[in-house]
Amino acid sequence: MKILNLIIGCIILFAAGCKERNTQSGKQGITPEFLRCEYLVDPEGIDTKNPRLSWYSESEQREQVQTAYQVLVASSLSNLEADNADLWNTGKVLSDSSAYIPYKGKELSSGMQ
Repeated sequence: MKILNLIIGCIILFAAGCKERNTQSGKQGITPEFLRCEYLVDPEGIDTKNPRLSWYSESEQREQVQTAYQVLVASSLSNLEADNADLWNTGKVLSDSSAYIPYKGKELSSGMQ
């Protein structure tokens, strides 16, 4: 069953809250890296309707941590770029978790991309 390669791409747009412990440089921000879906990077297909999503948080600044995330999943790249998460929008989730977040959106079907 091939389900939504877009799930991997959608995590890029997650709104990570960050708690900066060292503010001397003035730079802020963390980004999700090494995006995975069911343990795979850029899977061609997956065989579950509720895949688990994972990522690592990266920052150029020291001692920044993820304090929240938001996952958007859309049926098309144009919807995703317009912040139209027509399949799933977690809303802001206050959590430092970034491993095995289960998909809980609209039902996915075979062949979706």
